[in-house]
Amino acid sequence: MVINLTKGQWIGISLFLSLFLVGCTPSKDDYISDFSDFVSGIETNYKTYTGEDWTQADEEYQLYVGEYYEKHEAKLTAEDQRTIGKLKAKYQTIVMKHNAKQLIDGVSDGLNQLEGIVNGVLEEINNQ
Repeated sequence: MVINLTKGQWIGISLFLSLFLVGCTPSKDDYISDFSDFVSGIETNYKTYTGEDWTQADEEYQLYVGEYYEKHEAKLTAEDQRTIGKLKAKYQTIVMKHNAKQLIDGVSDGLNQLEGIVNGVLEEINNQ
């Protein structure tokens, strides 16, 4: 039996499972492992994310750096803090890469449209 789910549905299921797992297993090691898995999943799939996918990913990220972090903060070692810092940096770098790509695509689209405008004006001038 094959189940076809959209990326948004997969992210939703991931968010639910993360909430469930963190709620059921309050270990700091589980928190760090789940956070790492989350960031790895984003890194693997971000190029195909829609705006909705990014919204869901950002909501989940905020849970990892907010509520989940606060639950385990007192038990985190210096090494744990460094690992969490690296995960935050990796996620933010992925977001920056995505945003840079969108900016470049937007500029490229704008340049293509400008070229069309110039060509259209030149054609009109030449047809006079």
